[in-house]
Amino acid sequence: MATNQKLQKSALSPRQSTTGLNVWGGSIMEDYLVELRGKSGIAVYNEMRKGNPIAGGFIRAIEMAFRSVTWLDIPYEMDEEGMERAAFLTSVRKDMKDPWAVIMANATTVLPFGHAPFEMTFKHRNGKKGKQPSEFDDGKIGLENLDLIPQDTIERWETELNSPEIIAITQKPPPSYTEIRIPIEKVINFRLRTEKDNPEGESIFRQAYRPWYFMNNLEAIEGISLERTGAGIPLIVLPKGATTIKDKGALSDEQAAIDIVKQVRVDEQGGIVLFFGWEFRLARPEGRVDPDLFDLAIKRHRSNMLISVLAAFLEFGTARVGSFALAQQSRSFFEVALEGYVSIIEETFNKKFIPLLFELNGIVDGKYPKLTHTTVGDPELEALAKYIKTLTETGYLKPDPVLRDYLRDVARLPKGASVSERQELANKDEEPNPEMTDQNGNGQFPVDSDGSENGRRELRRMARAMADDEGDK
Repeated sequence: MATNQKLQKSALSPRQSTTGLNVWGGSIMEDYLVELRGKSGIAVYNEMRKGNPIAGGFIRAIEMAFRSVTWLDIPYEMDEEGMERAAFLTSVRKDMKDPWAVIMANATTVLPFGHAPFEMTFKHRNGKKGKQPSEFDDGKIGLENLDLIPQDTIERWETELNSPEIIAITQKPPPSYTEIRIPIEKVINFRLRTEKDNPEGESIFRQAYRPWYFMNNLEAIEGISLERTGAGIPLIVLPKGATTIKDKGALSDEQAAIDIVKQVRVDEQGGIVLFFGWEFRLARPEGRVDPDLFDLAIKRHRSNMLISVLAAFLEFGTARVGSFALAQQSRSFFEVALEGYVSIIEETFNKKFIPLLFELNGIVDGKYPKLTHTTVGDPELEALAKYIKTLTETGYLKPDPVLRDYLRDVARLPKGASVSERQELANKDEEPNPEMTDQNGNGQFPVDSDGSENGRRELRRMARAMADDEGDK
């Protein structure tokens, strides 16, 4: 008995270990490469995404995929209260200064940098007057905006004394470069990885850095080699009696000849002025490097870059290798990765922002709606049709509005209806629907205590409004 009590006391004791995050002076020191730590690492990843066609194209493709995702607010329970809260969350997202699509585009910076911190700014929804205008005048607390804290402006991460716990972000942005302290309670930070609770996460290009480094240098060497072996190496033969650097220094003939050969370029402005007796020519090296060797090495590193980000299928068709089936399988891996990236945004939003929003509005029962998204990528419609047909024929699946909207979404079919059609549908909704009644003929939606159907009609109105929105792009 005493042993059990001791074991229970030990098991229920507070956490004694720490994350072990290596943070020193506000800088995260986790990466073993010095050039990939802090601001120097941000600069490297920024160069990769902006200066490399593979990395830049990959990020652009994911950004477009993020923009095509439809976001929906799902009620905690399908009752009137749940629908009202979901509708409120939708209104909050639509009442921000920046459109939701812009915020999601900024959130994709989590991929190259590993983290994307946003500052949450709230407001009172008191109409369109004042410094924080709103489309609503219900007095509730909404969201003014989610503003990205640019990764290259973060000066340091403030921590508790002798603890790796982050308590604030210190920003030092241009043009004033004055320090701004942002408490971590005002920040929602999207991260690719949470190992050691590292606020900087890990860049998607971390494993691609080595092949990118070699490929970058090989391309520079290739350009120099082709210029020198193709046009030739500039050569100047000085006449007898020419002055040397040892005699005249910077004013010597030797130094002038060195300056000339360094600046010679074969282009439309090329030209040389020589003194009497000087001889200029373009010498060709006896052993020329095969340009295909550079090409093979560059292609190998390019393939390694694509493999590191699960986008090897982008290479199929350019190197004359790879079957259609292999391309389809590789694309599936890429779409699974895309789904994971979108889920990171969704889970972080649901865990950090939504509870805070409802607590600020005095709702603390934990029955909060959830932000969710449609499937990323394009499934095989033929296979999907056969699968749904099999399930419906065996009775495991019945058609419903949710399934209908999903199929319209994945097939890119037109959505919505005209104004007149919606009005006609709204009029039909006012009539009793036998499918929405139980065995006793009572409606399944909640009604008011006086027996009227105002509650039911209001619930249907909210459902139609949410359906008309068709989510956010």
